[in-house]
Amino acid sequence: MSVVESVKVKWGNGFLELICKNEVFIINAKNYTIELRPRTLIIHGRISGYEQAEVVKYRKRRYMYIRLSEEIIPIPGPGRIIKEILYGNFEIRRQDFDFEKYMTIITPGAYLYEYIIITSDTIAVAYSLHRDAYVDVEEGLTTIYFV
Repeated sequence: MSVVESVKVKWGNGFLELICKNEVFIINAKNYTIELRPRTLIIHGRISGYEQAEVVKYRKRRYMYIRLSEEIIPIPGPGRIIKEILYGNFEIRRQDFDFEKYMTIITPGAYLYEYIIITSDTIAVAYSLHRDAYVDVEEGLTTIYFV
């Protein structure tokens, strides 16, 4: 997989730029960059906190919620209105309700987390109960390691 042409997906009054190159999937906004890698999730930009939750009875998943310090600001310009697309080995689904925007990115099987959901101020990550997540927070950079 070596897709390098970016996709500009409508987000509010602008767009989020999606770039898929080899095993790295990048989401660019004006104030945040989110990198999806097979064993890590990297957030360039400030967060206000995170929490983990386990859901044992329903699909045996863990969820991590990362609260962003500010809302995602889209890049100015026109974006493509999509509901669902395949981009590289990733499946992207987008919903734009009056009260909130959602983008779900389903990762390939080689990734140690199943999918992420991005809203205007939160990133949710779903991963197996058999995995652990470790978070390293620095000023303006958060890295989540999955093992």
